[in-house]
Amino acid sequence: MQNLIEKAFYSGHASYRVSHSTGYLDIWEPATLAIKREGYSIKCSGPNGVVITEKFSPSTQVVIPYGHASEFIIIGSSGSEHLLKAENNSTDISG
Repeated sequence: MQNLIEKAFYSGHASYRVSHSTGYLDIWEPATLAIKREGYSIKCSGPNGVVITEKFSPSTQVVIPYGHASEFIIIGSSGSEHLLKAENNSTDISG
C-alpha cells in the first residue's frame, strides 16, 4: 500500500474503479474515480454516463459511513454528496 501511495504522490494522479450510488434503493453503477492534485472526477460507466468534476477546496470532505467500511461519501464545496463504494480487487488501482 505504501508503494501505491508514493507512486500516486509522485505522479500527481491516481484512478480507481468504484461503484457510484444511483440514489435509488441499493442500485450501484460502475464508475472511475480520478484524483489529481487540483481536484477529482467521477465518470460513470452506466446508462447515464454521468461525469462529475470538481476542484479541491478547504470545504471538500470525505466521510466513511459508520458500519460501511468499503463505502465513502465525497462532499464537494457546493455541498453535493457522491456516495461511492470501493472495489475489492486491488488490480483495479492505477496511477
